[in-house]
Amino acid sequence: MKKIWRKFKTIWGWFGEEKNHNVLTFIIALIAVILAFPYFSKQINNIQIKIDSIESSLQQLYQHYDREIITCDQIKDGAKTTDDGTLLTIYLKNKAISNSVNVWWGEMYLSPTDYSVTDNILVIHFVPQTPDVIIDSCNLIPIVAVYVENNQ
Repeated sequence: MKKIWRKFKTIWGWFGEEKNHNVLTFIIALIAVILAFPYFSKQINNIQIKIDSIESSLQQLYQHYDREIITCDQIKDGAKTTDDGTLLTIYLKNKAISNSVNVWWGEMYLSPTDYSVTDNILVIHFVPQTPDVIIDSCNLIPIVAVYVENNQ
């Protein structure tokens, strides 16, 4: 027993020397990581399960994504002049979730404040363009609506 105690004191004394503190710190950190690994592993699995759940929810939501290019005929039929500019009323093929709609006029993304959506009716407010400008440019500058279908 005395030999074991002497050996322990020798090893403990070796760790106690200032030059060996880095080794002692490394060993303590390694032991802490080994002891904490099961806890972290469980947490990582929980996070992965939550990520998978969110991913499947998004896939279910966006599986009915639709993209419509507005034709010149739709623009001619739906353009109306008002005091504030031009209102363009477009009937989409499917009902849209209102906050999922994105509208582009050529490469320009239209701000959601410039259009509104109810069911399958898209109303775009162009300021200060006249209907002639929009109709003349419809072959060169397409209007594209991208949205999620509302199947409820």
